[in-house]
Amino acid sequence: MSIFQQIKKRNWLGESSLKTQIKILSFPLVIFFGLCPFGEQTKAKKLWSAFSCLLFIYTFIGGAFCHLFYYEKEKAIMMQTICIFFSGLTCTIKSIWLITSRDKISQLLQRSERDTETILPDSDEDLIMRRNMKSTKIITIVFVACLSLACIFLFLDNIIRSDHIMPDLSITLPGLHPKYQSPNYEATYFILLYTGVFGCVTTCTNNIVYLTLITHVKSEMLWLRKCANLRKFTHLKAIKFYLEKKNVRIRTDALKTTPRTASEMLDLKMFYLVLKHNDVIKYIKIMRKLYSRTLGAQFLAVLCCMGAILCQVDTSSLTLNAVVVLNAFGDVVFYCHFAEGLVGTGDSFNCKGWEDLPIRSRRSVIMFFIALDRTLALDAGGFYMLSHESLMDIIQKAYTIYNVFAK
Repeated sequence: MSIFQQIKKRNWLGESSLKTQIKILSFPLVIFFGLCPFGEQTKAKKLWSAFSCLLFIYTFIGGAFCHLFYYEKEKAIMMQTICIFFSGLTCTIKSIWLITSRDKISQLLQRSERDTETILPDSDEDLIMRRNMKSTKIITIVFVACLSLACIFLFLDNIIRSDHIMPDLSITLPGLHPKYQSPNYEATYFILLYTGVFGCVTTCTNNIVYLTLITHVKSEMLWLRKCANLRKFTHLKAIKFYLEKKNVRIRTDALKTTPRTASEMLDLKMFYLVLKHNDVIKYIKIMRKLYSRTLGAQFLAVLCCMGAILCQVDTSSLTLNAVVVLNAFGDVVFYCHFAEGLVGTGDSFNCKGWEDLPIRSRRSVIMFFIALDRTLALDAGGFYMLSHESLMDIIQKAYTIYNVFAK
């Protein structure tokens, strides 16, 4: 009996037709193309992303509802397994996108060797980051391999429709009636569940590198602000002093000449806000706390999940669902923080000089901060870290990405 016949027997698809089965099989494609930022972000792609996110949330809420309130545990386990699988899949998609987008972003940020000849010795932090990045790549490769294995098993089971394609893994699914036990169902469940676990571990590893990078940026920010305050530098001199002190040479017209147009003044003002603004330090502190707590909760969720699997307790899917919520929580807090700054309410950006900026300038600064955050996430993913990374390198990358995509 094939997987689809077994699911049909449990009334999971009901009296489903071929059209219904095609819809269910197309669900992974919706997630894949909806959550991946391939190409230019048009309105259609944004709507498609929102639609796929709603589908993902529907699966999550539906699985939790079945798990908590529905009397048929078989349906709950299947829906929870699908939710866990897609939560791990989205993490893998993000990692794959980071790998594939490396060359594209490198072209955007490429400078001639004459303009950027920077030779700095590797620090201990760089070596630690490289080590963490290698482990992240290994985990991602393992996850993709498990994902491919699951797809191959499902393909063989659906095409050949044999009960003995997969080996008997001799595991008993928690909460599942004995009459539903079969090697095919057990192996599929096993692969889907553990690929979800690998995805969560990948996220944890990325967050470790993210924390290391944020700590490094925070120390650079504090050092720069201290130098600027002691020497009473203007923002232009402070940036030039930073470049000279860190032995970084970047070709930027706004730093070499006196700004003449309003756009050049705005760009320089953004640079100054990023380097010297008090809220940057506050934001980094908030992100450190947030990611520290998220990381601890993720490790706890993964440990609980592994323990539940080993002890065959029917709570493993719920603990992994907590990871999905915690991952989304960080972005929600981040964007709410800058939404307050955009309208001028709350304590996020209520400091000297911010209220004097027009709404357009506020929006530009906020968009730049978002580009900076995405750049940090890109570097923390472990697929775009160079041999030497300074604060100015990161800001310059974010600045270029902002100019290309945000305007």
